[in-house]
This record gives sequence, structure tokens and C-alpha cells, in this order.
Amino acid sequence: MSDVRHTLTLKEAAEQLGVHYMTAYRYVRSGRLPARRGERGWEIDPADLARLGSAPTNGRSVRPRPERLAMRLIAGDEAGAWQVIEDALTSGMSAPSVHTELVLGAMREIGDRWEAGTLDVYGEHRASAIAWRLIGRLGHRFQIPGPRSGAVVLGCPPGELHSLPVAVASDLLRWRGVEAVDLGANLPVDSFVRAALETPKLIGVGVCATSRGSRVAAMSVVQALRAEGISMVVVGGADVADATDAAVAGSSAYTRDVVSFVDTMLGRR
Repeated sequence: MSDVRHTLTLKEAAEQLGVHYMTAYRYVRSGRLPARRGERGWEIDPADLARLGSAPTNGRSVRPRPERLAMRLIAGDEAGAWQVIEDALTSGMSAPSVHTELVLGAMREIGDRWEAGTLDVYGEHRASAIAWRLIGRLGHRFQIPGPRSGAVVLGCPPGELHSLPVAVASDLLRWRGVEAVDLGANLPVDSFVRAALETPKLIGVGVCATSRGSRVAAMSVVQALRAEGISMVVVGGADVADATDAAVAGSSAYTRDVVSFVDTMLGRR
């Protein structure tokens, strides 16, 4: 975003686009037009306005990109973020794709900005909180009728607080007709094992290792599960570097992304 002296107000942007003020406002809320809050209200970079003005206007629905959702999440604009989701569904994107391409894509963008120091911790936390609520609002779309073909237990090992990938994986499993037992973040090893032992028709267990260094705790979970005779354990997440990690952990498989995790878990039944 340019310096405030070189930005346009929403009224000025609407005039340049030749649209009503409320139309320009909807562009901002849906993420089509990047903007930020400033002393003059919404402030818009002329370059972003030019890109919007040159976009095709043949009436075809445009598939939203993760960057649009990331902008709304960073701005703390929950209504605008949900509008991006609705635009995606209207464009024909499936609920699983909204999760994996849009929501997780936006969170990767936000994580990259946080690591680069261009986004404060509070901004990352606020964005994550909104993303959680968006996932919750989409949950009913993954409830496929009919009997479940088995169950998968998923969770994060001790010290791992990033459980949003677990929530996404749980929804994708439900979409595939499998019961997902989501144990959330920071689960003690003994509780992980007990949940797996007490889950009927268990297919396997998924352990999420996203934060740097969390695979060490994940290995403890895997070893405890295997000691109880539970062999189908998949470790997944950004902290799983390669097959060596999985071999040391003793897991059945490893994967770095949610889609591969679900495919691996269900492909090995």
C-alpha cells in the first residue's frame, strides 16, 4: 500500500471506476479491491484500482484467490472474509477446495508475513481467530449422510498449539465418509493413546507437527501409540522435513500437507 498522500478514498475510487459508492465498498469487503483503514477511512492504492478496472467484466464468476482472503483476515474484517468464501462457493469451488486452497492458502500467506516481520503477532492471532470461525461456519457442508466407514483420531502433541490444520483434515475426512475425532491442540501423550484405544472402528491416528521443533513431541506420541499396538500412524505438518523424520518417529507415513495426509490415511486401509 502506498503512502496515505498517494492513496484514494473510497469515494474517489468509485468515481474513477464509474460505479456507485456502495459497489466500490462491496469490492473492498469481498477482497476484490485491496484497501486498508486510515485517517480518511478506506485508503486504496491507485495501482490496485487500475488492476481492478482492467479485470474482465464479461459476467463470468471469478474464482477468488487466497491473497484476497488473507487481506480481509489481516484487516480483521470477518464479514468481508466470509464474503470471499461465499464468492468462492458461488464460483463453483467445492467446500474441500475452499478449505485447502483458500483458507489454508490465506493462512500460509499470513504466516509468511509474520515470519518476515511485516505482520505483528496480534494481527496473526486475530486473523487465525477469524479463520477458525469461518471453518466453523462451513462445517455443515462436510456432514455427508450415511454410515461412517471407520474413524480417525487426530490431534496435536504436547506443546503444539496450531490445530487449525487438524480441523481442516477432520472436515475432509468427514467429507470422505469417515468419522473424525478431533482432539485439538497441546494434547498429553497418554490422552492421545487413550483416545485411540477407546475409538471404535479405528482406521488410524494423525499427529500434527506444524511449529518448528514439534516433531520431537510428535515422535513421543507415535512411539507410545505403537507400544499399544496401534501401527497406522501418520505424522503430518510443516515441521516434518523428510522421510528420515518419519523413520525416526516410527510412523507409518509422513506428509506435509492436509490433502496428502487424508489420502495417505484412507489409502492404506
